[in-house]
Amino acid sequence: MSTIGEVDTSLLVYSSLAAYGSRRGGALPGTWFVAALGGLGHSGAAVRQALFRLERDGAVVAERRGRHKLYKLSAFGKASVDAGTEKLFQEPSRAWDGKWTICIASFGDRHRAVRDQVREVLDVEGFAQLARGVMVHVRDKTARIRQALATMRPRPAVTLFRGARPVDEDDSALVARLWDLRDIDRRYQLFLARHGVAARGALSPEQAFARRFAIVIDFLEVAWDDPELPAALLPPSWSGHRARVLARRLYRTLLPASLVHGDAILHGVGGKTLVEVHR
Repeated sequence: MSTIGEVDTSLLVYSSLAAYGSRRGGALPGTWFVAALGGLGHSGAAVRQALFRLERDGAVVAERRGRHKLYKLSAFGKASVDAGTEKLFQEPSRAWDGKWTICIASFGDRHRAVRDQVREVLDVEGFAQLARGVMVHVRDKTARIRQALATMRPRPAVTLFRGARPVDEDDSALVARLWDLRDIDRRYQLFLARHGVAARGALSPEQAFARRFAIVIDFLEVAWDDPELPAALLPPSWSGHRARVLARRLYRTLLPASLVHGDAILHGVGGKTLVEVHR
């Protein structure tokens, strides 16, 4: 509860739509978020403000259905959620083709909203800043970024390249300059220490609902900064592998009961029929 009570409400909205909304037609009524996140220590005002902000910034789209307002992820919002889902469930390849992804972006003063969207997509993918307006990653992240860019208006001035680094500095030295791997490993170790001890006794649906959020938020707060380096560029005894395995196992264990609690909230706010119609 200390994790989810203090986290930005917007992250809980993202996580709700990813884990629960995606299994219930993709959209959820605003009243569901108020009830569900209220039980996690977030006031109704904070939830409504988060939904307003996400809709304004293009991360979610809303549709009015009678007295209900249904929210679902936009293409931009889905790109961020998909990046987090991949970090949790997909094991990064230990091999590497030696090529880097380079993203060059420039924005005018009138395009701050689009600039922030681009930065968010790059941040959740684990890009590092090489120079002003230049972000780099060791993996091929072009497909999801291009998909997100295609929906942004006005279309951002972003150029993507893939290529090897032909200068004298070796890849390991450049990685060490761009990412603080020691700190990321330390934070993964904290995640393992915090969540590695199994809870005693069976959890209620409400407890499983809350703990699933805590697992995801705690893991992704580290994984978003993790560039998913190939084995050749990782330090020995990298804790990220064990952290991902633990997070994935706990997520799958907690999900069934978590869905039960989410369904109870949906029935309570009268949203079940609305979501089924919206499928």
